[in-house]
Amino acid sequence: MPLRKNVENIKELFDKSTILKQQQKESLEVMEFVASSNNISEKMKSKILDLMIWNYTGAIKGTNGKCLVRYRSAFSMNDEKAELVHEHVYQRKKLISEIIEERKISKENISKMSACVVTKDQHKKLNSIKDKNIDGWDRYKLKRIKVFDMENRTVIVEGEN
Repeated sequence: MPLRKNVENIKELFDKSTILKQQQKESLEVMEFVASSNNISEKMKSKILDLMIWNYTGAIKGTNGKCLVRYRSAFSMNDEKAELVHEHVYQRKKLISEIIEERKISKENISKMSACVVTKDQHKKLNSIKDKNIDGWDRYKLKRIKVFDMENRTVIVEGEN
């Protein structure tokens, strides 16, 4: 299968992305402030944290944020006609609850702020998993979705092309 025309550009964008690094830094600062605040309701904290997790994972307004996501499925790079989706590797609701409960941003929280570009069909497969205890890359393994790390140029989850 031929690679999507923009995959090489994606690799270059990811390598050179200072925009994403700055956005991640700012998102973490906002999340830390919100998580530790006594003056913000839990409902508002959830809304703000949700938005900041989107920002942290590379949804950059005004650009094709999907290009700046570190992880991509093989199909997302190979299928020219596939509609692409910014998929959060770990369940956001669960992550937000952990942050609110802990009242801070931990290294473990940060490690769970990952996104992967997948096809719309793969997104449906991942969302069809009913067991909420299956999270992170285990969801991708279960659905046999092959994932590449664009930073290290390695396969991190084996699966179908």
